[in-house]
Amino acid sequence: MTIATIPASGPWRGDASPSLAVLDALSGSRARWRGIAELGFDLCFEAGADGCFSTVSSGAFGWTEAELIGRNGSTLLEWPDETAFDPFRADGPVRRRRAWIKRADGGIAAVLVSTLPVRGADGRITGTMGGIQDVSEHQLRLQGMAEQLHVFRQVAAINKAMRRAVLPDMVIRIGLEQLLEAMGGYGAIILGAPGPARPGETGADHSAMAVLHRAGETPPVPDSELIAACRNAAGGGTAPWSRREQAFGRSLLLSAISTHYSEPVILAIWRDGGRPWSAADEALAAGVMNSLGGVFEHDQVQRELARQSSVDLLTGLLTRDSFIRQVERRLDRLDNEGLSATLMLVGLDRFESVNRERGFETGDEVLRCAADLLRDAVRPTDLAGRITGDLFALWLDGADQFASAERAEGLCKAGIAVDLQPPVNLRMSIGLTCRTTRSFEGVETLLEQAQAALSAIKLAGGGRWHFYNEDISA
Repeated sequence: MTIATIPASGPWRGDASPSLAVLDALSGSRARWRGIAELGFDLCFEAGADGCFSTVSSGAFGWTEAELIGRNGSTLLEWPDETAFDPFRADGPVRRRRAWIKRADGGIAAVLVSTLPVRGADGRITGTMGGIQDVSEHQLRLQGMAEQLHVFRQVAAINKAMRRAVLPDMVIRIGLEQLLEAMGGYGAIILGAPGPARPGETGADHSAMAVLHRAGETPPVPDSELIAACRNAAGGGTAPWSRREQAFGRSLLLSAISTHYSEPVILAIWRDGGRPWSAADEALAAGVMNSLGGVFEHDQVQRELARQSSVDLLTGLLTRDSFIRQVERRLDRLDNEGLSATLMLVGLDRFESVNRERGFETGDEVLRCAADLLRDAVRPTDLAGRITGDLFALWLDGADQFASAERAEGLCKAGIAVDLQPPVNLRMSIGLTCRTTRSFEGVETLLEQAQAALSAIKLAGGGRWHFYNEDISA
């Protein structure tokens, strides 16, 4: 241990100077005392009445002895002012008083200071001696524990609020409301994997499981832009993860968790762009997302069940029941707008022979190829479904007899060509019925009419199209 000290000046007590042996004993005793003191302190010091260091231990907070000796100790304080505690000019005993000291590298250290005033023979204070202990690491650990406890209590409160809800959508919404309240956000959105809508949902993008906007955001960001910005900021990656981004002039916090049945579910929460997110904010968002994990998986199972009940698993087209429901929803609008529509029933000629001669796997491949052809033959606003076996249905919104006849002619000429060894080529037979403006016919009636037209074409040899109630020879 190195001790730097200013040589003592002034007379010793008494008329005679001490002997060299006494001086050596006093010096050795003082050095041993400082060695013991330094075991408990990062800096031991003595300062004069003016607060300037006269003795310091080495290597304290990055400062050297040369930088400290003669320096006023108050210049090391982070907030020196007339009312601040100055540990280097003590007027009485101080034990473990908190202060903040500047480090040589520009950082700040949280410290505990213990001091005693040094008094002369007349009892007046002639200086200060003491020790300073660096507790920065302990302070940070305590702060981290406090933040963790705060986050834990917030998550517990949000969980308690969510347990009052019954339906999954209500649970998610309450969780978002509580989270926004706790974090002071403008709004939040939870994104699942893009996929089919649940019953009653509309729109092209069904990935937004919940969206919540709080009053006060000016101007509010459209949901479509929010979804696009969140997807771009997320960028993929293996969940769980948290990210902080800047988007559309706001601070964006994203938190994702993995699920058993689909892609990660992503929470995005945003607020004023001048207010950055903290590690505690990330922990709170992640805690709420973990609490909602079971709800997300339940929602994904519900979506998958809805998808399987409305989509034919082999071809990806609508099932018969789903096709009928979708058409029924459109009939009132067609009548109100005075529009016509056409129903087409498409059958594959000689399909039974494919199953019999080439096997059911080849038959399934033919059905998949037929579904792809029919799906590509209609507009995104039209409908395509598999009614049963090799019988398919197309619904053409707003199509009159001329437009639908042209479409049927193209399909009959193309046929079904499957690239197998040897290749499979089949013709198609198509029965059509046109629902004219305000005819008010139901779906089942239209299906019966199209089936009658298809049966007539099949009896005539197939490979052609035919409208209901028209001469088969036309």
